[in-house]
Amino acid sequence: MNENGMYCPNGHGKMMVKQAKKQITFRGVNLIVPIEQYVCTVCGMETGTVNQTADIQKAISDAYRKAVSLLTGQEIVVKRKKLKLTQEALAKRMNVGIASIKRWEGGTIQSKSMDHALRIALRGESIGNHFTGNRDFSIPRIKLVLKEFASVLGKKILKKNDKMIFAAKYLWYADMVAHKEAGESMTGSTYAALPYGPQLNNYKDLIDDITKA
Repeated sequence: MNENGMYCPNGHGKMMVKQAKKQITFRGVNLIVPIEQYVCTVCGMETGTVNQTADIQKAISDAYRKAVSLLTGQEIVVKRKKLKLTQEALAKRMNVGIASIKRWEGGTIQSKSMDHALRIALRGESIGNHFTGNRDFSIPRIKLVLKEFASVLGKKILKKNDKMIFAAKYLWYADMVAHKEAGESMTGSTYAALPYGPQLNNYKDLIDDITKA
């Protein structure tokens, strides 16, 4: 492209800017997306500038989010400004980095759990700490989760002198799935990423209380 527009790489001269709606499949969802790009009137080649490509990607993102009932980037912006919140203020309210807010408003698709947290924050309400799964830490809930796993698996999860190598993995899985599906973890636990898998932070200080009958 130059100052006079974009030219067909096949030598057919200047290309025309055209706007259209295209049907695409994104993440298994059929979408109708408005696009603007350059088209050669001779060979039909389609191409676009960097800005046009970015606009198309954002249009796909927003069309997908709308189709699966997630807040679009524009909806986040409008709701945030209605509350007179800066991106930084919204990030602090959600306990996430400001980069996350910028990405979601710019076109990055948020997870269902983060969409749930966004909706809570954009209603003007406070939410829990994202790093603990938006739930207060609870040893009784840890015991209940491990008891349920033991019942389903038909085996004892915690054993004598246990270091929670396996128990922590079951807890992490339960918390991760609950947070993804409901926006809240089950136990409020935080985890350390270790070579052998996730482990409860400060598990040595917690193990005695967890293993008590």
